[in-house]
Amino acid sequence: PKWTKCDIGGFTGQTNAVLLTRWFQLGVFLPTMRVHSTLAATPHFPWLWGQPHEALMRAALELRYRLLPYHYSLAHAMARGAVMWMRPMAAEVAMANADMDIDADIYADMTSQ
Repeated sequence: PKWTKCDIGGFTGQTNAVLLTRWFQLGVFLPTMRVHSTLAATPHFPWLWGQPHEALMRAALELRYRLLPYHYSLAHAMARGAVMWMRPMAAEVAMANADMDIDADIYADMTSQ
């Protein structure tokens, strides 16, 4: 599959507010943003995690909704050209720049609008 996704919150028990917040923030940029929790864990509703995490998760969700037109356009472009829109930055950088420290960066092609 060409989709990059994760199950935000996971299925392995209780998470913590910092990790869940960062998971939300990453999920904004993934094609599929799914938030899950187990029955035994605190549900992953932002308002259950207190401040500042509630505000940060809310901001991430608001950004996600603002980016939806880009996600739809990029999904369409991907379907036409079979290129993932979310991929490692290393896949986009020319070999001349191989010495760059880009192992943790991601690339999202916003030019195919």
